[in-house]
Amino acid sequence: MNRREKRKIKKEIEIFSDVAKIIKQYFPDLSKKLNELTDTRHQSYVEYQMSVITITRLLGLLCGIKSMRETTEKLDTEETIKNIGNILGIELEEIPHYDTINNVFEQINIEELRKIQKYMVNRLIRSKMFDKYRFKGRYFQIVIDGTSMMKFKKRHCKHCLKRVHNEGKENEYSIYYHYVLEAKLVVGDMVISLDSEFVENEDEDVEKQDCEIKAFYRMAKRIKKEYPKLPIVITGDALYACEPVIKRCKENKWEYIIRLKKDRLKALRRRNRRIGTVRGKK
Repeated sequence: MNRREKRKIKKEIEIFSDVAKIIKQYFPDLSKKLNELTDTRHQSYVEYQMSVITITRLLGLLCGIKSMRETTEKLDTEETIKNIGNILGIELEEIPHYDTINNVFEQINIEELRKIQKYMVNRLIRSKMFDKYRFKGRYFQIVIDGTSMMKFKKRHCKHCLKRVHNEGKENEYSIYYHYVLEAKLVVGDMVISLDSEFVENEDEDVEKQDCEIKAFYRMAKRIKKEYPKLPIVITGDALYACEPVIKRCKENKWEYIIRLKKDRLKALRRRNRRIGTVRGKK
């Protein structure tokens, strides 16, 4: 093992140690809540608790490991196994196989995960550790943005979105993809996931596809319900510079910062409002 590999292992061990301290200090009930996730596995075959499976995957992501296979291959060390056990307060001899992790996450209830996400975000907000990052000393800044997750040349499933390139030409072709909208809480140089909403079709024969704006409406309704009194300023790109989005923000009593392009909100531009940024007023 060369020095670079040793440094990488040392860094990962330090990450696990820091995660363990954060969880014990800020999320004392996390292990319990993870174990309460609905387990669809046949109980006679269950070897690892839900908390072990989810924490193993989480640590893999924190180390930049994207695939399930790499998670178990790279984290399969005595030190890592010991750290996962320490985080959860249990004795652990091995970590789950990547097939086990994959099977669990394929069946996991997304709404139950949302509740755990809310628990963690609320704990951090109530600790007041984010107060110094409030926009203008008052608002929690939420950045809304979408990202493409996977692309395929052929339809992957009935929920795929479809984009046609070179339509009507000889070289016309289609791309099928999956897309997710994220709401990120800005805290200094970091962002923390507040909510996620998949942009997906109900069926492959839909007349009109799902889109990022529709996903924002669904997400906004949920965020308002989950954080009804949180002072929020929504930040979005030019896509969100439209009357329905601004109306939704006003209804929720949210401030907003939206990038303005020449072809968006022309009536607003004619009224000589500020170009480049649109801000809501209370």
